[in-house]
Amino acid sequence: MNRAICLQGCIMIFWKAGGGVFALYHDSTEITECIWGPMVNGLIINSAGHIYASTGFPDGITVSKDNGLSFSYQNSGLPAFPMGHLEKDSEEYIYAFIDAPPHCIYRTTDPTVGEKEILLQPVGTRHQLQVSPNPVSGTLWGRVNDDVPDGTYSYTITDVTGRKVASNRLVLSQKRFSIDVSLLSAGYYMLYVQYDDCIYTAKVIKH
Repeated sequence: MNRAICLQGCIMIFWKAGGGVFALYHDSTEITECIWGPMVNGLIINSAGHIYASTGFPDGITVSKDNGLSFSYQNSGLPAFPMGHLEKDSEEYIYAFIDAPPHCIYRTTDPTVGEKEILLQPVGTRHQLQVSPNPVSGTLWGRVNDDVPDGTYSYTITDVTGRKVASNRLVLSQKRFSIDVSLLSAGYYMLYVQYDDCIYTAKVIKH
């Protein structure tokens, strides 16, 4: 168990490795699963009792305002990245950290005790890559939709925890490229390709 927080009427229990968010309510002896895993990376509660959980798959921030009975994603302004650790400051702003490149920190645009609770996107534009086949077993083919000049660019592949598992350089020709992912273990990954201040991303499933 990584973290447990006490709320009115229940105790929230949080596992990071391979689990989700669970609740043990005071009027019950059974543990209730609130968020299915596979990867919950952070858990925080504001003074209004709202529970914020950051997840790696599916990516994003999910919020409960009913003591953990239900959660909904609140991803306005967030890219398709696995979200990491969560923190809260004295003014009720929530901060979300991303361990994977480009190692960003996000903050709610307003204090979370109030009407607006939208997460900001940091400096740097993010775009989605087209990749196929997906799932993939050997060579992954990709396409950039923007007008990116031919050349050699850096790429990084991370697992669902944000741990870097591969990095190298790829050759982009007529907006297309290929990457050999045959040595990766089966699982879910994120691909990041850097061009100037733009970061191109794609979710990749390895067979």
